[in-house]
Amino acid sequence: MYSFERLSPQNYYRHGLPYHFKLKVTRKDGEPIKGRVMSVCAGSVCKNVTLDDNGIIDVLFPSSALSDNNQILVTPDEPKQEIGPLGYFYSSRFYDKPLFYHSPSLSSLQLEMPSEALECDAGIRDIDIPVFFISNGTSKALMRTQLVSADQVLWTEVKEYDLTASALPIDQSKFIEPEGSIDAGLVRGNFVVKVPVQTNLLSDLKVLMWYARDDGEVVSTSGNVEAKQCLSNPTTLAFSSPKATPAPKDPVTLTISATPKSVCGIGVVDRSVEILSRDQPDRLTNSAIFRVLDQAKISSYENTQINTQEYCYGTKSYGNSYDVVPRSDNYPDYFSSDVDAIQAFGDAGLLVLTDLTVETRPCPTYNFGWGEYLHYFLGGSKNLRQAQRPGVSDVI
Repeated sequence: MYSFERLSPQNYYRHGLPYHFKLKVTRKDGEPIKGRVMSVCAGSVCKNVTLDDNGIIDVLFPSSALSDNNQILVTPDEPKQEIGPLGYFYSSRFYDKPLFYHSPSLSSLQLEMPSEALECDAGIRDIDIPVFFISNGTSKALMRTQLVSADQVLWTEVKEYDLTASALPIDQSKFIEPEGSIDAGLVRGNFVVKVPVQTNLLSDLKVLMWYARDDGEVVSTSGNVEAKQCLSNPTTLAFSSPKATPAPKDPVTLTISATPKSVCGIGVVDRSVEILSRDQPDRLTNSAIFRVLDQAKISSYENTQINTQEYCYGTKSYGNSYDVVPRSDNYPDYFSSDVDAIQAFGDAGLLVLTDLTVETRPCPTYNFGWGEYLHYFLGGSKNLRQAQRPGVSDVI
């Protein structure tokens, strides 16, 4: 049996842009599986991929491969099913279902975040982040870019960028099938944004970028900057000799380094005490400090503005002046497997106050009476059918 760890830097796929899928495959003991051939599929499109020395799959999906069935399936090549005393046993498998970024104009932005965690650095440094885009009738855009950590906006830039056609700087061999051409009238390209970051005590860095089209539609994206656990005051403690056998009462020299005016404390304990304390929950370590700092992280679900039910009730007309849907034998329920511009703000932990258009996702409904509920949930053949995007429609 295998264990899977999703490493994909993106949670959403966008029309005309590649979706970066990354997965680590290990044994149950955490040992990476090397050299094993895995089948990676999206619908009927499949490709055999060999795990690298770290047990990682790193591929790209064109958006067309995910448009009909956005479910990704990873299994060992030629999986076999075997009969056992409890029934059929299947090979280990992993499912991923990225959500679709919906835009009426088919416009989109996509940040290509650094793949490696940033090293600790006391100063501020610029990191270059490639930005992929699809534009529709917009040749220049005034981009707002913000760096966010916890509940603080650390940096903001407002800068105009040219949205002209250019080749995306990606490895074409990673595609599970060739990337197709984009729709007529659309422009695909990329540019680079420089973001100043300081990693000390900031394990939760998020970049938000957005612009407004002339018709009022907001196009947005966000991404996480991974950083190693970095303290604001790097401190080291070392013996003068890494290994020695001193006699009793021989002097021992310690070397301490820290930033100027630091207050340093040294504790001396028996070796056995140190060994026994290693697994104690109150042991003071970098990880323990960052567990406390992580409590300041704002989840995308915390006080979220995204409420599909309220959003769809406000945009649907039921032929009366009620604020809510009138109660009847049928209960329309809204569900959307798409996201839109407001999602990036929520992922960054920010609230939106605007008269621009930030919510555009479709509002398919699943409308059941009690008979249909019983028929479906008791195993009847009536299946849910999700409305085609874009637009609003009812599924009965």
